[in-house]
Amino acid sequence: MLMLATKGYGLSVDYIDWSSPAEMDPYLKAYKLKRNEKDVLQWQLGQYVAAAISCVLPKGKYLKKPMFQIEENIGEITERDIEKAILTEQRYMAMSANKGLPETIIA
Repeated sequence: MLMLATKGYGLSVDYIDWSSPAEMDPYLKAYKLKRNEKDVLQWQLGQYVAAAISCVLPKGKYLKKPMFQIEENIGEITERDIEKAILTEQRYMAMSANKGLPETIIA
């Protein structure tokens, strides 16, 4: 993996062989960051392709906005949202008790 991490930086094989892991660490971090960025871009492309394919199916629609566009009006949490969350937690606690799991304590 070190050879992949140093590819494109103009380092010789001898330099890589005689370097300590601490000297190679920045190259490895840069490689991992670049690989993660590429992975995210490929995932986004896959999402757009899936949306494009689904719009040719019955009742399918293509995205109207970019997926990661920040919503302007996010809205506040309402009492109903809080009640729904509490009810969900109570159901989870009841299922856990039926399975013999330790009691969940809500603070």
